[in-house]
Amino acid sequence: MDTDATRGLSASAQGEAASASCGKIQIKVVHGHLAFAKHPVLVGHYNGDTFAGAEAQLDRVLDGRLSQRRHLGLYPGPLETSVVVLDSLQKPPGAVVVGLGEAANLSLGGLRRTIRQGVLALAADEADQRRTTSDGTACNIKVSALLVGSGEGGLDLTTCVTALLQAMAEAQSALATRAGLAARLASIEILEVLEARAHAVWRILDRAVEAQANLGKLFICDREIERRGGARRWSAAARDRSWWEPIQITMMKAGANGEEGQRGLAFAVSGGRARAELRTIAADLDVVGPLMRRAIKAEGPEGATVSPGRALFELLWPSNLKDQSLEERNRRLVLDEDSAQFPWELLDDRRPWAMDSVLGDAARDPPAVRYGLVRQLLQSRFQERVVVPTGRPKALVVCDPPEAHAMGFLPLPGALDEAIAVRELLAASHDVTVLSERDATPENICQHLVAEAWEIVHIAAHGVVRKKMAGSDGVLRPMTGVVLGSGVVLGPSVLSKMPVAPNLFFLNCCHIGKVEPGAEEEARKAALVINQPELAASVAVQLIRGGVRAVVAAGWAVDDDAALAFSKKFYKNMLSGVGFGEAALFARRAAYEVRPSGTTWGAYQCYGEPDYALPRVYRQASQGDSSSREGHHEPFVACAEAIAAVEQIRDDVNIGLERDIEQQRARLDAIEIEASARNWLGVAELRVALGEAQAELSELSKAIEHYEAARAGADSRFNVKAIEQLANLRARSAAVGFHYAGHSDSLLEVAVEEIEASRKLIEDLIGVLGPTPERLAIAGGCWKRLAQVRAKSEAADEALARMAECYEKAIGCLPEGRAGGLRPIHRSYPMLMRLSARLITALRSGKSTKGLHDELLALAREVGTPEPDDFWLLIATTDLRMMTAMASDSFGEREEVGIRQSYLDAWKHVGSPVKLLSVIEQLDFYEDMLGFGCPETASFRQSLVAPIRRMSKALTEFRV
Repeated sequence: MDTDATRGLSASAQGEAASASCGKIQIKVVHGHLAFAKHPVLVGHYNGDTFAGAEAQLDRVLDGRLSQRRHLGLYPGPLETSVVVLDSLQKPPGAVVVGLGEAANLSLGGLRRTIRQGVLALAADEADQRRTTSDGTACNIKVSALLVGSGEGGLDLTTCVTALLQAMAEAQSALATRAGLAARLASIEILEVLEARAHAVWRILDRAVEAQANLGKLFICDREIERRGGARRWSAAARDRSWWEPIQITMMKAGANGEEGQRGLAFAVSGGRARAELRTIAADLDVVGPLMRRAIKAEGPEGATVSPGRALFELLWPSNLKDQSLEERNRRLVLDEDSAQFPWELLDDRRPWAMDSVLGDAARDPPAVRYGLVRQLLQSRFQERVVVPTGRPKALVVCDPPEAHAMGFLPLPGALDEAIAVRELLAASHDVTVLSERDATPENICQHLVAEAWEIVHIAAHGVVRKKMAGSDGVLRPMTGVVLGSGVVLGPSVLSKMPVAPNLFFLNCCHIGKVEPGAEEEARKAALVINQPELAASVAVQLIRGGVRAVVAAGWAVDDDAALAFSKKFYKNMLSGVGFGEAALFARRAAYEVRPSGTTWGAYQCYGEPDYALPRVYRQASQGDSSSREGHHEPFVACAEAIAAVEQIRDDVNIGLERDIEQQRARLDAIEIEASARNWLGVAELRVALGEAQAELSELSKAIEHYEAARAGADSRFNVKAIEQLANLRARSAAVGFHYAGHSDSLLEVAVEEIEASRKLIEDLIGVLGPTPERLAIAGGCWKRLAQVRAKSEAADEALARMAECYEKAIGCLPEGRAGGLRPIHRSYPMLMRLSARLITALRSGKSTKGLHDELLALAREVGTPEPDDFWLLIATTDLRMMTAMASDSFGEREEVGIRQSYLDAWKHVGSPVKLLSVIEQLDFYEDMLGFGCPETASFRQSLVAPIRRMSKALTEFRV
């Protein structure tokens, strides 16, 4: 039992002291996306885990500053470590990352301690920032928190809520008793994007505060959940494919598993849908050892169902993991030095009794070829020796030292082919030094290793593990490392002296990746006896401990052709920016395709973080393999699920942190293909959802096609919405096409015809069903676009008048005049557009704009400070600023830069491509309309057109 956790807050005096000194902490649950968090966001990071989900999004917001700290070895991983990055100019304004240790070992007590330390670190940072402007009052610390520890394979919600409350209480107590810090926790908001989880968290929180008196004295819980942008009601029950499931495997002492004289393997597994469970199985090395040797040698007839890899799977893999074997999930094996001796990559889950069944096991590839598999050393810490790189990065390639042949090792002709291929791949981005043939002497190799800061080291040579060999002095001793010749073996003692740890070390040597249990201790004892600084521990372990970010080491002799395929595919992907884990997966697949009957594909033991990638400045322009995550989705079980998925894409496109236009377009196209194959495109609700999503992605023609289909369908519930959006999109598309076709006279008639048809469509709908603010606004938009395409003629002025009239009627349709509980944008938009029509009319005719200037200022006061999750309000305030400048002749360079940046800031945070297109369309409208008018205003109009055109161009380039 975790005694630290059971102690909890048993002493109510602690809570009373904090409450009396600091006041209560306001706590609320927010149903919304972390993009709309108001304070620095608290997240967790497991040892060796990937940057995914919320953590990756915060890294994007903070311009990669979390990644920078990770590359510098300053990132949290163990419990009670943390990093704080604050930036008041960003949304959210910072991140607090706390270490969660090993995923399998996380407990309530450990979670509480690590959150407490992170919150205290935040308080210290914010207090430091306030010192220069302090007015003597306490610094009120406010935190936005994800429910740390509750992610895939994590703790249950109740445990995580309890840990968060206890951590905040202890942090508040610590702040109250630390004189001089002048900081206190004021409020916490817990963010949940899914509605059901938000409700569950609120109920757990409410019960905890109500039931525990000491917590009730510390916290005030909001009685309602606050809803913000990006909130989702539903989400498909799919795994995060960027997450690599951790499986911790350790060797237990003999008898620890209950079987006399046998050692055991302990598996701690985060299953993804349930809490980590501990499974222990016997590891009878008398049985397993020979099977390992046979598996490595690929002994037995080709295609045999009774293979060593099959036997190892049954003997070494726990039963609960056997049941999960069909789940194609990426995994990272967190190993100690004893468990690392097993060839986990060779385990074969293809059971012979299922080969003739519907499961089709015989057609599947081995697990390590089907999904990603990387290794990590248990509790190993990356400690990079940081240097400032100068010039091009450097790579060292060592190929089959010839002096090793005199020691009885055969030449390796495939090593030279491999060295040439690696040099060619690296040459575009690195200065490559190749040591082969007469240049590959022991002295030269050692000299090069310690004389440069290498980004990549690649060695293709013979290797030995604890092999008794004669050294340069003729004395026999056990050696581990790369055989260089003349009695010299490149082992841990030399590698530990490299001045800078390479980012990537590739060891293509026989046995060099093998980790021998107990070897390091035996070598230490031997060194005391013979007074030699020899270490016979694995070279791979030494490299990892020395700070190498990624190690690829062959555990046994490999086939030349498959090895060459592995190396080329691996480097191609790493050099194009693919993460280490996926690059290893693609390389294993390439080796397997070349020689599926061999074991080269399983020989490569890949140690490192799955998402580690070469620094961006070192990458080449060549494209690697497509990510295994891109475009993937499970087949839908019903049309309703497809509709929900489309709606989620529509919503995600509007959130800057979720926006990935290329991927979202591909995902939407894939859904359409599946829907067509399953005859779902006759469902009007799906058509409307597809139309909305395609419109948000600015695919107007595709959106129009879907709305046309929904309009023609029999479901009247969606006919009206389809007609409204058709009228809007067809008019917009016609005006955009005309503008960017250079105002071609030949296209004028086509544009007018299309816009008039759209206007008739919406006006007929108004005639049948009556006016609404939205329908009248669409009609006003049609008149606006008619004015734009006819800007040269007097018909434009009449269209502007009708535009203003429609928006005036829309204002009159608002509930209770201008109230009715609507959000500010719903009240301000028709007013803004009406003023826009009147302003352009005045500027074209030369009339005074003083009255309009005053009305614009009044509307700006009414709109007030916009909510950060409402794109239209953010844009409305900027539109008002721009129109005010146009009306007051104050459109200088400073104002132009400020307005353009406000548009870009809004787009970066929230909004979709079609919403940004709306901004560009309004600027294009101003440009087209101000290009014509009475001669007396020509000079002034042109002075406005120039900055408007520059802004439109900048936004268009940003959108592309």
